[in-house]
Amino acid sequence: MQTVLVIIVFIVAAGFLVKKFIRNPSSSKNKKGKCGGKDCGCH
Repeated sequence: MQTVLVIIVFIVAAGFLVKKFIRNPSSSKNKKGKCGGKDCGCH
């Protein structure tokens, strides 16, 4: 029973780290893509 709980906690923690560090750079690239250019005044 404890092993199952440890595996579930590990999967949740790994999913959180993936979401935080892998998905954020892709979403920030999308934000830059929506902006006109570097000097558009939206930053």
